[in-house]
Amino acid sequence: MQSMDPKDSLNIIGRMMSDTRRSVLLHSYIPFLTWGWCTVAISLLVYFVVKFTGNTYGNLLWYILPVLGILLTRLFRPRQKLIKTGISASLKSIWWMLTVLLICFSVTSFFIPFNVLFFILLLLSIGSYVTGAVISYTFLQYNSVAGFIVSFLLLVIPGLNKIPVFAAAVAVMMIVPGVKMKQDLDKL
Repeated sequence: MQSMDPKDSLNIIGRMMSDTRRSVLLHSYIPFLTWGWCTVAISLLVYFVVKFTGNTYGNLLWYILPVLGILLTRLFRPRQKLIKTGISASLKSIWWMLTVLLICFSVTSFFIPFNVLFFILLLLSIGSYVTGAVISYTFLQYNSVAGFIVSFLLLVIPGLNKIPVFAAAVAVMMIVPGVKMKQDLDKL
């Protein structure tokens, strides 16, 4: 049995880390883009329907979001399997927990009026920030800070005007980093 020299060992470790980063980026950018675009589109649809019809039942259009988000994420998911690591498992677990919270807040807001967009944006910011921290993607972390800041602005912005501000924050926090992840992935 031939032993490896330290240089070969470091090359193998470096290649494994690179493959893992590539796999995580590949499996991260698609949900950021699909959910980001769906959220922006549904937000603006709700805003215009409620604003121009005056009918608050237009808020029921928010229920299209999970259906469309899940459908598009599955449709565009990569064919390549995710390299399962502690990082990928942690991220999956964190996003599942956040998803449950997002659903709970969303459903509750139809029965008890409160500023649900504040909580949703705050949770999305936390998830995006943690994802950026875990995968060492500082661009995502920085963009998530914009979501944190805007979430607190949503506490003082009145009525329907919250919705386009929420949509803009989601675009900055999810779509822009998703596009950059895709570009960076193409360079790897």
